[in-house]
Amino acid sequence: MHLKEKGVHRFAFYGLPTASGKRWAEEREYAFSQIVAKEKYRGVIYQGQQTAPENWQHAQNRLADWLQTLPPQTGIIAVTDSRARHILQACEHLHIPVPEKLCVIGIDNEELTRYLSRVALSSVAQGARQMGYQAAKLMQRLLDNETLPLQRVLVPPMRVMERRSTDYRSLNDPAVIQAMHYIRNNACKGIKVEQVLDSVGISRSNLEKRFKEEVGETIHAGDPQREAGKGAQPAGVNLTFNQRDITDVRLSIVAVFLFGV
Repeated sequence: MHLKEKGVHRFAFYGLPTASGKRWAEEREYAFSQIVAKEKYRGVIYQGQQTAPENWQHAQNRLADWLQTLPPQTGIIAVTDSRARHILQACEHLHIPVPEKLCVIGIDNEELTRYLSRVALSSVAQGARQMGYQAAKLMQRLLDNETLPLQRVLVPPMRVMERRSTDYRSLNDPAVIQAMHYIRNNACKGIKVEQVLDSVGISRSNLEKRFKEEVGETIHAGDPQREAGKGAQPAGVNLTFNQRDITDVRLSIVAVFLFGV
């Protein structure tokens, strides 16, 4: 499991109500239950409510109530990318840092949905092209008057498209978690270490010590632009960011501006 490889050992599933009549959702929930049982983990399942404009806020409130019952460092698998986005929105409202306290992954890898939240969504990419190819082959055999066996053709998912919502490293210190969350959310603003310290509310020496104990590195104090001018990459946890981090943040900002989410 992708989340297990990240060091996550608590799991939850956010599905759809049984009354929705979506068999594929029930199958995904069943698969989750089977996998966590096989791996000897305890899995928590919440089906939630069907969402519509008239009950949207009520459904989100109930989802928020459930999220607050989950222990830190829980990995949540959502039945679809849309349901995963509901989780990200609720976490933002509750000030629950993702992925520092909760990891979230969706299913289907919908191109638009993954950037409609401030935290870019990891998702399982389905083998949709292969599904279409297999369906076309079966159709051709039917047109050729062949008798087809009554068996299901299973097409496995392609792979996990890893993005920020599961970019998790096992952290336990609340101050380090808060600092990492602030850095992630302000990556493009030219922030300095002093601003990180203000957001956490502890001294520099205290945070340096906690970083060293938690991740084996120190938080870098220099000006990123000045360090870049020296031609040296500062060591440890610094305030320069890779292109993927910057792209994820910028695309999220564009989506918020265009779609008002």
